[in-house]
Amino acid sequence: MYRISINYLSKKYSLIVIGLFYLSSVLLNFNITILSENIYIPVFLGFFLYLINFFQKQNIKIKDLFVIALFIALLYFTRAEAFIYLGSIFLIFVFKFFKKKISLNYVGRVVKNFLLVLVFFFLIVSPYLVYLHSVT
Repeated sequence: MYRISINYLSKKYSLIVIGLFYLSSVLLNFNITILSENIYIPVFLGFFLYLINFFQKQNIKIKDLFVIALFIALLYFTRAEAFIYLGSIFLIFVFKFFKKKISLNYVGRVVKNFLLVLVFFFLIVSPYLVYLHSVT
């Protein structure tokens, strides 16, 4: 499904993976989801590989934004602390083309894409949130 190229093995991408992985303080603290890292880590790495391929594309499709939201929702279902990634995704969208001239049109596209990811995320997670609200 994904072509593995040599840039996945470079020092730059390794440091980015480690940095994003340790954004989540849940890996350092004890919580009630013991052994959830068996699911969390592969989903996170799949999410990161998808992001790398996503940012190598020239045009952004709605399907790609939905898949990003689906990965974030799966991370949230595994560990609720995955909300950290919503903020980091917005920062990645902003700094993707940081070397290019930033125009108002570009900022509008970034905000639109981020809001679409956020809407897709809440559409995926909303049945679970309604269930939690009814139970608690």
